[in-house]
Amino acid sequence: MCLLLFTSESSPLYWLNSWVDANAYFTVGKGAAHGLVPYRDLFEQKGPLLYFLHTLAYWVSHRTFFGVYLAEAISLGVTLWLAQRTLRLFMRPLWADCLTFLMPVFLMWMPYFREGDSAEEFAFPFIMSLLYVLFWAGHTQQWPIRRMLVLEGISFAAVIWIKYSLVGSWIGFYLVLGCAMLFKREWLQLGKTILDSLAGMLIVTLPILLYFGLNHALHSLFGVYFKFNMTIYANSTSLVGRLSESLQLFWNSFLLQPVFGVLMGLAVLAILLTRFVFPTAYGKWLFSMAFLCCGLLAFYGGKAFDYYHLILFPYAIAGLIVLGIGLEKLPPVSQWGSWVLWLVSLILAVVWLGNVNQNYQESKLFPHNSSISAAPAQPLKPAQLVFAQYLKQYPHATLLNYDQLDLGLYTTADILPTTRYFENQNVPVKRYPAIMRTQNRLVRDRKVDFVVTRTYGNPVAVDYPLVAKNYEVVQAHAQYNQDVHYIYWLLKKK
Repeated sequence: MCLLLFTSESSPLYWLNSWVDANAYFTVGKGAAHGLVPYRDLFEQKGPLLYFLHTLAYWVSHRTFFGVYLAEAISLGVTLWLAQRTLRLFMRPLWADCLTFLMPVFLMWMPYFREGDSAEEFAFPFIMSLLYVLFWAGHTQQWPIRRMLVLEGISFAAVIWIKYSLVGSWIGFYLVLGCAMLFKREWLQLGKTILDSLAGMLIVTLPILLYFGLNHALHSLFGVYFKFNMTIYANSTSLVGRLSESLQLFWNSFLLQPVFGVLMGLAVLAILLTRFVFPTAYGKWLFSMAFLCCGLLAFYGGKAFDYYHLILFPYAIAGLIVLGIGLEKLPPVSQWGSWVLWLVSLILAVVWLGNVNQNYQESKLFPHNSSISAAPAQPLKPAQLVFAQYLKQYPHATLLNYDQLDLGLYTTADILPTTRYFENQNVPVKRYPAIMRTQNRLVRDRKVDFVVTRTYGNPVAVDYPLVAKNYEVVQAHAQYNQDVHYIYWLLKKK
């Protein structure tokens, strides 16, 4: 929790989490708390489990991300505990503990970990559980035991319903496991593996399908979450073209972040060319295919936003395992020496993390930073809070987030959307015109009381003629978001 207090914009040290995706998750989660069904009543594209998590966060705090912050802390805590257990498979507790301190550096490395609250972040504990099972099975040369298979069934399903493009690691893992059992004619073990994994998957999947079934929204679930993402949101190229593009983007991940690239390069070479980590080809295939499939599926849609790379960073534990095996050759350390090493590792991790994640510069600790206010005469609060304060005089106001992803005013003003298309999406209008067609109709007919939007640069008026014709500006606020200068506008219907 202490680390996330400074690195995640969901923490109380920040005015709000300014990331548009995080605010969209929160809005849909809030809608679910009020009886609105994701996809059917509120159009968004991530997995339902992510929205239900934000429903819980909304119950903790209606206008802030404090509930999300608590969820992030639990997620990171479980991830680090599993990382420690994985490292202890190969080394003494001292070295495992010292190297565990370094894991948050990779998991919260900017710009991949930006404001926090990404789908990838909540997938961390599940993928780390897979890596624990993978390294245990490969190192001991055994089949995963029953509770491991049930756990991975649960993890596989959970990640499918958070963001299905993150499940590549399980596809590679199960592919190698199944082929190995077939090769050795372990028919009974193969059957048990399938049944145990399916049992785990059903624990997660059945309640989700039941929820959407009871709300007559299964068609919306599959139509938006799978069909829309696979056909409209993804780049429209051939299968071979997508795989080629995905492989290129996967390779670019190592070039974009040299420290991670070098660490993983050395780890892969050590794993494949030596027997220090895996004595046989069984473990080497498990790791290689899980890692490869993870990268291929993560970028299969042809897009490569910074946070897409984040799902690869738990694999940094492979490099730490190789490093720890080397440290094991050092002579034993005294109790006093252990404390010194423990403290030095902790300090190194904190300093390194402060260098690679500088979100704290946009926190309340720096009240004059440009992400809060980019004009000297403005209040030292972000636009979302300034606008929310203004809207308090209209307790039953309706709001439309126009032509942008969710800017956060639904959250800070605690307003429930009144339209399915409560925000725009990152798709060209020609490929999915329904969103802007609906929003333009609402603006033209003045169906909502207020409109919030933003424009680039420093314009003197709203750069939306249709909005300007039907609504008048009541608030404007300049601030930066992800190093881009914006003017945020709040407009009231004429």
